Order: sequence, then C-alpha cells, then structure tokens
Amino acid sequence: MSAEFDLIRSLQRAARPDSRTPLGIGDDAAVLNLAGRPVVCCDLIAEGTHFPAETPPDLVGRKALAVNLSDCAAMAATPTAAFVGLLVDRRRGFAYAEAIMGGLTELAEQFDVTLAGGDTATHDGPTSVCVTVVGTCEREVRRTGARPGDALLVTGSLGGSLPSGRHLTFPPRVAEAQALVAAANLHAMIDLSDGLLADCGRLCEASGVSAELTAEAIPVAEGAAGLRAALTDGEDFELLFAVAETDAVRLLADPPVDCGLTRVGRIGAGAGVTVRDATGEPLSFRTAGYEHQFAS
Repeated sequence: MSAEFDLIRSLQRAARPDSRTPLGIGDDAAVLNLAGRPVVCCDLIAEGTHFPAETPPDLVGRKALAVNLSDCAAMAATPTAAFVGLLVDRRRGFAYAEAIMGGLTELAEQFDVTLAGGDTATHDGPTSVCVTVVGTCEREVRRTGARPGDALLVTGSLGGSLPSGRHLTFPPRVAEAQALVAAANLHAMIDLSDGLLADCGRLCEASGVSAELTAEAIPVAEGAAGLRAALTDGEDFELLFAVAETDAVRLLADPPVDCGLTRVGRIGAGAGVTVRDATGEPLSFRTAGYEHQFAS
C-alpha cells in the first residue's frame, strides 16, 4: 500500500532545479526568488461541480492548474510557481492521485511553472484540488480601468465548453495576454470563467461603468447551442478586455494573437450590461451565467 509521502517523494524527485525556487518541495515552506511585482491567485476545483467523477485524472490535474494560469493571463502576469492542495478519494487508489499530479505537472512544464509545494490528504469522499499560483508582472491589468467609449474585445470563441469537453482542455491565454499588453494599452481585462454576460458584468461593476454587447458580433463556438450558450455557458476561459477605440481598430486590423479577436461591444456610462439584437432591441436572459450557491 502506498501512502501520502510516497506521492510527495515522487513529486520531489520529478521537480527540476529552478533558480526561481531555491527551496521547494520537501521542507515546511518554499522560498521563491522573484524578479518583478508578485501576483498570486488561487482556485479550487471539486468533483461533481467542476468535473464529473468519470473524468480522466490527468485532465483533473490539468484543469486545476489551467484555471489559475487563466487568472494569471487576465492580469497579464507571467506564472512562476504552483502550490497544490490535493484532497483525493482514497478508494480510487494511489495511481489515481499520481495521474492527477502527472496531468498538472505536464501543463506546468509547458508553461515553465515550477511545482514548489503544497499538501496532500485522503478521505472517503469526492476529490478536490486547490492550486495557488505565484507569478510576476511589470504592470498588472485589473478589472477596474474600463472607461466610457472603450471598445470591448474577446479572444477565441464562446459557448459549449462543457458538452465539447473544452472545459478540461482549454489553452490558458498566458502568451496571448502578453502579446496583447505589448501591443496596446489594455484598460481592463477579465477571464471568462462564468460566462460572457456574468463576467462582463463583473468588469463593469469593478470599473463603475456599463456595457452594451452586440448579439450578432458574439463569436459562437462550433457546436455551441447558439447565442445564449455563448453568453451564459461559462468555462470558456477566454479573455475579455477594454481598450481605447483607436487601439481596438489597430488590434483588429493586425491581431497580435492567433486565436482570433472579436469586437463584441462598447463601454458606456452608468451600470449594468445590455445585449442588443441587430435592430437595437435589448435581449433578456434567464441567467447571466454560473454562480455557486449556498443553502439558506
């Protein structure tokens, strides 16, 4: 029978030397050597909510890190080190836990992120993975800088992430964010985890502005169930950002990214988000996107 420290030792052996982490797995805490303004994000994924029980464990690990890399991208930060809290159903066995960490470390290597520490535990219940990523940036892009008159642009296409399985395999837009911030002054940015309508609302609330989205301009992903899905499905992990009109024209004429850029609306004064059809009439939706709920 394998135990917790067998997994930790295997991760310690697999960890590659990294000057950014002079002390990593194996001690009570890690020591980081960071050059730049530190950025920290933390996300938790849970079985039954963020992934079904039958999800391959390597994709569970991949997603646990990927959602954090997406948060780094939304800040235009470069991810450096990851800390992993793994709570796994002991009945699934040691190989299941190993496979989760294998999927996570494979993505970490792809993005040059060092696994610097964390914790593991077992119980007789659903698996959850909590990852904290530390990164750096020269100047972070926040949610708070959108201005009336700004254009709203989005990377990629939206909707249908869960039925297509893209919520497990999406590419975090870290490189794309770096390319965009090098090409233009991004006023505000957010990653789309809960749906375009909901996350645009969060950006607007943070900036103290309103937004109008153009229904016919929304880039609906192949296989998605139409406009409603593109606006409210969530788990797309694309980037929504606000830029001055002149920068929007320039970026759309010569995109610095290969994933596609689409102008989806504009920022105005006031509050809230309105979606308008081709005639200018506002559209209504039962929900703006996903939000976790507590029992009353």
